[in-house]
Amino acid sequence: MRLKEHIDTVSWSVADKFLFVIYGIVTIVQFNAMKPEEMGLFALLITIFNWIFIISDSFALQNLIQFGQRKHDRGFINFVVGSFHITITLGASLLMLLFGNPLSVFFNEPRLIEVFEFLIILTFFNIPRTYAIKIFYRDTNMRRLFFTNAMYFGVMTFATLSVVFYKRFLTFNELVYIYLIGTLISSLVALSYIKNELTFRLKGQTRLKEIINFSVPYTLTSAIHLAPRQLDVYLIQYFFQTKIVGIYFLAKNLFRAFEEIVNAANGLIYPAAVRQIAKNDFNSLFDMATKALSYILFFNMFTIILLNLGLTDLFIKWFLPEKYYLAIPFFNLLSFVAIGLPFTILGSVLIAFNQPTKTMKIMSISLVFWLLSFIVIGIINQPLLIPVPHMLYFFILSLLLFLETKKHINISFKDILRFIPDVFNMIKNKCF
Repeated sequence: MRLKEHIDTVSWSVADKFLFVIYGIVTIVQFNAMKPEEMGLFALLITIFNWIFIISDSFALQNLIQFGQRKHDRGFINFVVGSFHITITLGASLLMLLFGNPLSVFFNEPRLIEVFEFLIILTFFNIPRTYAIKIFYRDTNMRRLFFTNAMYFGVMTFATLSVVFYKRFLTFNELVYIYLIGTLISSLVALSYIKNELTFRLKGQTRLKEIINFSVPYTLTSAIHLAPRQLDVYLIQYFFQTKIVGIYFLAKNLFRAFEEIVNAANGLIYPAAVRQIAKNDFNSLFDMATKALSYILFFNMFTIILLNLGLTDLFIKWFLPEKYYLAIPFFNLLSFVAIGLPFTILGSVLIAFNQPTKTMKIMSISLVFWLLSFIVIGIINQPLLIPVPHMLYFFILSLLLFLETKKHINISFKDILRFIPDVFNMIKNKCF
């Protein structure tokens, strides 16, 4: 894969991820203006919200990419995907609301009922936005993705700074209203981009069975893989308290910088891998996957060293009040998870090879170790060890994904280190 051939796509993708970095600064303002308990409530809302859309993305939206190359059948695929997406997201949100009372008792947080009331509204506003974004990825239209997200983050940034300027503090309710406004306006912008794509047909050549056979194992794979990153706050809430959820949520937000880099890579690699496999272009697939894995891995390792040498302490103590200082050891330990994150690229490659069942088994094994270790930490009441299960999960996941991918593209351990000779050769060519 030659970077210069995809410079426009990569540039818009990088610009899009830079929006997340900028909004990361805004979230620091939000944390500054909120009590940990209030932020803990928001964490419980946004994580279950993300979880629902992860499931729908896997079962419904991913089909826009997997089968969207069949241009003659897009009307039928649009209809099936839209129907599934609306049913899953609104259905799950309504279910959470119906069981709000017993869940609030189980997790010892009375305001969970309030969380689930907001959940269904936020879900409704987010449906068109997420549908459109998947179309952008299908068509590799990173420019439209950028402007959709720019509106989303821009509105929320303006609203956040306005409230904080006038009130000096934020409540859970106010932060939710900010997200509702940003999501609604972003959805309207996204719909304006895809209005010509919104053709629907009740019948098509693609069989519904084919869609479901792909979607079920892929959904289970995504749900299992992202359970540690989304549902961990509910385990923390169960074993500890909402205040700890809020403080840990700060560490998770800082860690998103690592996640968004890998998300950007996966967003580009998966559609490209599907196309390359369809053309039997395995050399390009190997080159793309190993470069992305190696380059991101070395960047993450360099960053982890800086963070643990004192950069985390410096950042949090400069920009956040003392009530959030406990996030320092949380984040330093959590940063080591970034060593395993790039290996999820290999999971995208396996999915592109139509191996969701294999991938699901690998992630299930890793999830068992994550859950058991989390329960142990909760029983012994050691909240500072909360990141350890994530480290264990990604260590096992990375090893198993590597061994399975080796069967398809013959990747070796030395390929993980290709960053070094690639950079050396680039310097050599530039200087000599």
